[in-house]
Amino acid sequence: MSTARDLSGAASIASLLLYSSCVLPAVIGEDLPPEVPPPPADECLLSRPVDLLFVVDNSGSMREEQQKLATAVTSAWNEESRCRGEELEELSKYARQNCHIPVSEWSVKRNAEIYSECGLVERLLALQNQFHIGVITTDMNDCDNPYGSGATRGSRPQRGCLQTSVEAPDLSVVTWQTPEPGRRLAQIISDVNIYGSAYERGLEAMLHFLTPDHDTPPATACAEPRDCAQDLDRFFRVVVQREAAREIETRLVLVFLTDEDDCSHGGAIDETVSGNTARCYDLASLVSPTRYANAVDAIKDMPQLVTPLVIAGLDGSDGAAEAIGCKSIGATVSHDCNPAQGNSVATCTVCVDEEPVCPCHPELTCPGGSVYPATNCCQADAASRYLDFGRAFSYARYGSICKPTYEAAVAALLDYDL
Repeated sequence: MSTARDLSGAASIASLLLYSSCVLPAVIGEDLPPEVPPPPADECLLSRPVDLLFVVDNSGSMREEQQKLATAVTSAWNEESRCRGEELEELSKYARQNCHIPVSEWSVKRNAEIYSECGLVERLLALQNQFHIGVITTDMNDCDNPYGSGATRGSRPQRGCLQTSVEAPDLSVVTWQTPEPGRRLAQIISDVNIYGSAYERGLEAMLHFLTPDHDTPPATACAEPRDCAQDLDRFFRVVVQREAAREIETRLVLVFLTDEDDCSHGGAIDETVSGNTARCYDLASLVSPTRYANAVDAIKDMPQLVTPLVIAGLDGSDGAAEAIGCKSIGATVSHDCNPAQGNSVATCTVCVDEEPVCPCHPELTCPGGSVYPATNCCQADAASRYLDFGRAFSYARYGSICKPTYEAAVAALLDYDL
């Protein structure tokens, strides 16, 4: 959706970025008791290498949701979490020794409890996963996301390009060897910001990034030049060599965060012409989600190792998920709302020529120029195309973007065997 709304929750991510001393070391739990050696690498269910790509909506209504995602990927901000220091080192040793056993079946319940307090990055570290994590946006324009002012004002590459943070502009891929990986990933997600295109093309952006010959804009097209053509090489690995030259296939995790359905139209809309993004909803020529699922299958020889997580206009989880619009009412999620179809809550109030501009008020008849309060607009529209994409894979996960936090949805990525 296209218009920014006021925030009051930015303090949580700001406080997170101050807790640098609470973040885990890059390598933990290396010294194991010799009497309990870990199982061979190819028998470990939990410790499979992971390539994790976040596809984040950077349109004008997404600031609060970006902050919630940044908070969800790490437990570094939570001073009450036991997922740190010696407790985490002991957890890591135990997890490595028991990496062939699902967490729900761990015999030492204390370790399972501490694990439940860990964020996504800390869980990956505790389970000894080698990981590469990158962030792109749903924006398929060449350049967007302005930064700075005056002589320093510029724009960053989009169109399937990995994003970086303001603090670390040269860090586009977070790995298990990155110092303070949880904090670094949270910074990148937080700095995505909300200056992107209102035409959210998440599936198309994903394909541009994952396809080796993806259409990358010239580095000189943006005020912040960067060679995005190298991004895939920095991020993606087919196999990892481990103990005794065993080859272990990596898992590819794709996380989509958006408050609007996918508008991957393959160039059928001229986005340089101003207009209502509701045109996407009426466009019969939108590229089928099946095409994008098949393309991902072609990249990974083992499609059962592809895991999409969609946090969007959805209800339920996993196989019971339903694409449905939603809005937040305090700590609860309501589905009693009308589709905004590309308009934010802030713009669904104006009537022109005695007709409502915003389709989330189809019942209104407006005296010329009158403004009606937007009381029943969805904050996120039904994400049916993303749901169809996820259903093409065996281990898809889903969450509602209207929930007050995303920790549970993000943690579900590691609820099964990696």
